[in-house]
Amino acid sequence: LAGIAGTTIQAIRATHERDRAVQAERQAAARSQLWLDILQDADSWNVGMGAVVEQLLDRVEGRVDQTENDALARANMRYALGEAYSAFGATFPTLPQMRKSVGQFRIAYENRLRELGNSHRDTLEAMDAYAKTLSDTAGLEDNYSDEAKKTRGERLTEAEQLLTTALARARAALGEYDPLTLRIANDLSPFYSLRGNPKQAEQLNREVLTKLLALHGPEHAAVLSTRMFLADALIRQQRLPEAEQQYRIVADIRKRTLGNTNSDTHTVLGNLSGILEDQGKLDESIPIRRQLLDI
Repeated sequence: LAGIAGTTIQAIRATHERDRAVQAERQAAARSQLWLDILQDADSWNVGMGAVVEQLLDRVEGRVDQTENDALARANMRYALGEAYSAFGATFPTLPQMRKSVGQFRIAYENRLRELGNSHRDTLEAMDAYAKTLSDTAGLEDNYSDEAKKTRGERLTEAEQLLTTALARARAALGEYDPLTLRIANDLSPFYSLRGNPKQAEQLNREVLTKLLALHGPEHAAVLSTRMFLADALIRQQRLPEAEQQYRIVADIRKRTLGNTNSDTHTVLGNLSGILEDQGKLDESIPIRRQLLDI
């Protein structure tokens, strides 16, 4: 009987320990999710809260490794921080903010690569984000010291290599029509123009556009973003009427779906006005400029 009782007690203790472990795991997951929700809402933070937001992000960043024991949880937190710093940098566009975003995405990518392998969706997602922000940061280097400018070419080269590798892996692991594959392709396309081959960029954009239209229809955000990429490739080939057509399509849809006061609507209207002006169509360009000033 004593043996049976001892075994029963051990079983009860084991059950309790297991329950406590499960509960602790759930609490950690809930805590991580809470932080992720806060960080991923960064693009809606009030501009006037800039200093407070930056301090919050820096404090969270300094505690990630102390509060998260799981490597993937830390990677997810780093990715969310990268998104938050990136959103913050879009509102307050400074090189230090973008560098923080690059650093977080780099850590997230390296951790996911180590834990999940080089063809996992989460790894490829972080790889794309790291390369994209690295490229964006390189663009800001022009506004700073000569020494910083020297690194611009190196950053762009690294970003292009990362995206080229990510696209090949995504095509093999996820397929040609996967949204992440198509997003990586779009992010890679401007590099062809930078290397003096906008025709190749156009070809890639048109391939992506055809697939996205089949997947989502004409009004999806990814479709409109691809049309903007395509317009840029056309402009670099001096094919302004074709680029104008792309801008008009995007402008019409964004005005109808997002409204005239939306920032994305402003962007495409500004681009449309500019390309009309470049073609001497001032009677069409000036009213758009006035509309933007009045909003």
